[in-house]
Amino acid sequence: QGLWFERDSSLLMLPSMNDNLLDHLKGRGVSTVLSLLDRSREELHKLLQPFSAAELYQDLQHFPRLDVKVKLQNEDKEQSKPQMLNIRMQIKNTRRSPRVFSSKFPKAKQEAWWLVLGNITSSELYGLKRISFADRVLNTRMELPPMLNMQEAKLIVVSDCYLGFDQEVSLGHLAKV
Repeated sequence: QGLWFERDSSLLMLPSMNDNLLDHLKGRGVSTVLSLLDRSREELHKLLQPFSAAELYQDLQHFPRLDVKVKLQNEDKEQSKPQMLNIRMQIKNTRRSPRVFSSKFPKAKQEAWWLVLGNITSSELYGLKRISFADRVLNTRMELPPMLNMQEAKLIVVSDCYLGFDQEVSLGHLAKV
């Protein structure tokens, strides 16, 4: 995206973004593209006054709106097979291409995502997988290590091309009580 990870705002990924608009949005508490994605055209218009919302709204239609769901397979720990984490990812918006929306990158690039399975507390990495969408829905699996503490485990979905689009899914709700 032509941006520095820790220094630049993810709002600068938007071609219609300029310094004045960036300052205006920060003044209204908006600091990421994700915080703009699910707003209606009317909400954007109110938020952006006195700036125009039309071009920004069109830019936002190109970014993915990702829904991630996880489910355990082989929940019986007495089985000889390892437990598997079934992951279902769905792109919710329909008017988009799998190509990265980046005005600052000179080549065409396909979107891809990293699935990082680990323990945030102990910094243990259990699994790493790179995926890309062929369709709007993607189903994949990751093997869980034996003796996994589900309360501390998380699946982190990391975009390889969009700043600030990471999602964390806690696996604690999957643990048997």
